[in-house]
Amino acid sequence: MSRAFPLGQLIATTDVLRLCDTTGITLGPLIDRHGAGDWGDISIAEKAANDLALTQGGRLLSCYHLPHCRICIVTAADRGQTVVMELEECKTT
Repeated sequence: MSRAFPLGQLIATTDVLRLCDTTGITLGPLIDRHGAGDWGDISIAEKAANDLALTQGGRLLSCYHLPHCRICIVTAADRGQTVVMELEECKTT
C-alpha cells in the first residue's frame, strides 16, 4: 500500500498497546490504511476535511471500528508525528 503522506514519528499510547496485547489486534494494517488515505469510519465532513488537509495542510484523522474497540489514528498537521489511540483517548486529547 503506498503512502499518501508522511507519517513522521509513530506513537501508540500505553492503553492501545495493552489492548493489542490482550486482544491480538495488529496495528500495522490500520496504520497502512491511514497512510494510504483510507480514513475508515469517520463522517463525510471529516473525510472532506482530511482530503483538504492533504493538499492544504492540517491534521489527518482516521477511526476504525473493530470488534473489541475503536482505534483512532491522528497525524499532526506538520506530518511530524502520528499517534495511535483508542477512541476514548482521542475524545480527551
